[in-house]
Amino acid sequence: MVVVPSKALALDPDNVKALFRRGHAHGQLGMLDDAKEDLDRVLELQPDNKDAVRELRSLKGQFAAQRKREQKKFA
Repeated sequence: MVVVPSKALALDPDNVKALFRRGHAHGQLGMLDDAKEDLDRVLELQPDNKDAVRELRSLKGQFAAQRKREQKKFA
């Protein structure tokens, strides 16, 4: 469970650094939808945030891999 960034976001929901860190952590934990939501919010607040763009690109690859696994599983 990701605690520290969530506590910071409880105090300041638009804290870009906390959103990015929580999004990155969610991605590492395989919680791809939550990660995408946080990183999209970072880009709403800072459209030129290169780290968030890079993380979202990485997530697209993870989404594709997850989709392949699901297709294989249910085929």
